[in-house]
Amino acid sequence: MAVEAGGRHRVGPRAVVAAAAVPLIAIGLALLLGAAAILVAGEDVFGAYGELLRGAVGTPQNLTATVVRSIPIIVAGIGIGLALRAGALNLGAEGQMILGALAAAVAALALRGIPFPIAPLVALLAGCLAGAAWVFLPGVLDTRLGVPMLITTLLLNYVGALFAAWVVTYPLRDVAAGGVAQTPIVPEAAWLPGVPGSRLHLGVLVIVVLPLLVRWFLARTVAGYEFRIVGHSRAFADYGGIPAARRVLAATLLSGAICGLAGALVVLGVNHRYIEGVITTSGWAWSGFTAAILTGLNPVLTLGAGLFLGGLEVGATGMRARPRCRSSSSTSFRRRSSSSSRSGSPSIARPARHRRGLRPRWTGCLRSSTWRSSRRRSGSCRRSSSPRWAASSASGSGSSTSGSRGSCSSAPSSPSRGRTGPATHGREPRWRCWRPPSFRPSTR
Repeated sequence: MAVEAGGRHRVGPRAVVAAAAVPLIAIGLALLLGAAAILVAGEDVFGAYGELLRGAVGTPQNLTATVVRSIPIIVAGIGIGLALRAGALNLGAEGQMILGALAAAVAALALRGIPFPIAPLVALLAGCLAGAAWVFLPGVLDTRLGVPMLITTLLLNYVGALFAAWVVTYPLRDVAAGGVAQTPIVPEAAWLPGVPGSRLHLGVLVIVVLPLLVRWFLARTVAGYEFRIVGHSRAFADYGGIPAARRVLAATLLSGAICGLAGALVVLGVNHRYIEGVITTSGWAWSGFTAAILTGLNPVLTLGAGLFLGGLEVGATGMRARPRCRSSSSTSFRRRSSSSSRSGSPSIARPARHRRGLRPRWTGCLRSSTWRSSRRRSGSCRRSSSPRWAASSASGSGSSTSGSRGSCSSAPSSPSRGRTGPATHGREPRWRCWRPPSFRPSTR
């Protein structure tokens, strides 16, 4: 880092490369671990990553979904990074997002009849105030009584989630919406303006302006300098005349306000109502925490990390929807099954609990119509090459059995056209002409 005349610092290329090297190396290692997991699963690595890339940015709709998904991640990551810069371990971003989203929905519903420019601004401000108010108590306990903010903010996440669930379940529930607890739809005047024919909304402008604004605040203002000094050492800040406790509390409140803004953007820009469990199950707060840590608490780099994590979440949907490549054995089995169904041979689906190489819990002749007709003719059941989930094709096989009634013949019947049983690994399977009392097959 070079120093210019007047005391200003100029960031050199070496510092930029050093700042970007750590997240790039971490992402590369994560991709290598993912490739190893895909290879262990027996899938194609390049095909899987190709589907991931296409699911994230392959089409304009997927790209839009990635950006919309990344908005709360980026905003929450910037808020968490600001608190960590000042030495405040704020892990309650999830609870602050929940309270911010709920406050934005309540404010928008209470401001019916307010015109467009005012309604969304008031709702966003309500979300920021709710997030800051929710983190105020942990900040006071940390700066005045020495209670670790790490513990209090983390535990308040559950309190905030349960409180919001009670609010949308009883006082503000939209009964006509169905079984999911949610508030009524906010008025259209409170919706964030968006691109026609797309899901993009004003939150895109927020994730562009907010990182630059926070970066300027930390680098060019006195308060930002004091935040950074307090984050390095509270004792040194106190010795230098900086009120460390006040700065930590201020950074905590500002962080809570930004996290509350992230929740308000979800309500006013995407769902247009507060839906119970959306913020918790989506994991936006913890993804934002990952983005902040990955970029070394740099608000500008958090923008790129948030887009990357949002693309992973959206692209994972494309990977799940990708049809798996079947092996040759499964393909031949499907062909045998289809030919068996066309020929009319009775078959029963293999139970999910049975696996290749494992013996079923019991084996025996099935009481199908074919088995009954064969038993009436011969007075015994035949041991077939198929296990209990494939029906015996003894009818019309031409082979005869001998012995007492109920004994199994040692000679196999005609080759079954249904599905074959599990591998016996050179051992002769044991077949018994017995069925449990609970077995009641249908004769239809």
